[in-house]
Amino acid sequence: MTTKHLYRLLLVAAVLFVWPALPGCTVKKKKSDVPMLKKGWHNMTSHYNGWFNANELIKETLVSLSNQHKDNYNKLLDVHTYVNVDNPKAVAPPMDKAIEKVALVVAMHRVSNWTDDCYLVMGKAQFLKHDYEGAQETLEYFVDQFDPDRAKKIRRKAKMTAKERKAYNKAKEEKREETKKEKEKARKAKLKELKKKQKEKEKERAKIAKERKAAQKAKKKGKPVPKKPSETPEEPAPVAGDNTPKVDSAALANKPKPPAKPKKKSYFLRHKPCFDDGLLWLARTHIVRQDYDKARKLLDRLEENPNTMPKVRKAIDPVRADFFIAQKEYAKAIPHLENAVKTHSRKQNRARMVYVLAQLYQKQGQSEKAYTYYARVIKEKPTYEMEFNARLSMNLFAYKSGKGTADDAIRQLEKMSRDRKNQEYLDQIYFAIAQIYLDRKMEPEAIAALRQSLDNSTDKSA
Repeated sequence: MTTKHLYRLLLVAAVLFVWPALPGCTVKKKKSDVPMLKKGWHNMTSHYNGWFNANELIKETLVSLSNQHKDNYNKLLDVHTYVNVDNPKAVAPPMDKAIEKVALVVAMHRVSNWTDDCYLVMGKAQFLKHDYEGAQETLEYFVDQFDPDRAKKIRRKAKMTAKERKAYNKAKEEKREETKKEKEKARKAKLKELKKKQKEKEKERAKIAKERKAAQKAKKKGKPVPKKPSETPEEPAPVAGDNTPKVDSAALANKPKPPAKPKKKSYFLRHKPCFDDGLLWLARTHIVRQDYDKARKLLDRLEENPNTMPKVRKAIDPVRADFFIAQKEYAKAIPHLENAVKTHSRKQNRARMVYVLAQLYQKQGQSEKAYTYYARVIKEKPTYEMEFNARLSMNLFAYKSGKGTADDAIRQLEKMSRDRKNQEYLDQIYFAIAQIYLDRKMEPEAIAALRQSLDNSTDKSA
């Protein structure tokens, strides 16, 4: 029996035995004021009545949006398929239904552990139906209300007596003043250092001017020009047989401490917090709304926190890649996609990321790496359309990367044109052949291939 099943059985047993003693739902009480058994009932009702059904609608909508998404292989593919779709209004009714369900849970069972999850589902639903402004407002409220650090401070303050609170506020004010003084001190020290450097530069200039003047005088009189003194003192000659490496004590003193190891938290029979997931979805929202500075801060916060949930940590790299691609900083996106490919387990999503990597290397002019990643796409067993386009690109880059000749590439493309499965892609195959002929400056052959491409075009508007 799994932990999940055991948890369910315990909750069901608790409800069956104490149901007659439970009064109606109380929405104005604090979590700490609610008895444990009643809290269990609130948790079970929130989880299985509202949140579960709403979350299932979210999952179905993600699949629906992925199916609706149409890839244009002549452009850079989207890392995530749920953003650029033709008709986002098609998913509005189920998303409105999901929002209604979780809103009811929040209203009736505010004291449950699933309130934060409900707000997260609400933000996701608004995002998926492309209500990005509403999603941002909901997720910002979620982050403000359910920040674990903020909650700790509130709990600590609530337990304080009037005397302790006064002392706490006084210490806080003193710390603020101390920080202010330290900042002012650092500012003055920096200003002093700048003035010192300026004086040293002026002395150096005066010295150089003096030496130049002396050299000019010596030259006029026919005397030898005095040599410039060595700026750096000569290092002592190494002692024969002494192979001991030199230790830089200053570097050792300033060596940064290793990052703290994450604390392993057990959630056995406990509710897993979803705060990290909320931060990631808020970062996605900021990227779509082109508020890149806020998105970067959120992603940095997740990466720097050693206790970020492992599942969320794996999802950071694809979002970070999306962040850089949105700003057309393709070189910076590559390492994040490479990390994502290593950690991602779902084949279809991994194949997409590998394909985007190949396209990014293509944009960087690295034909050999582009060829390698297009070849890897095929190994990932993607959809046939993606596999076809990967093979097409492989043939184009085979001779560019020195893995074959142009004639070999043309023969392979002609072989693909004879395959029945590729009948609807003939226009693309002949267009690729035309590109190779143009690269070789064989214009008559290129024109003939382009005519074949037009004759086999599936675009009726052309």
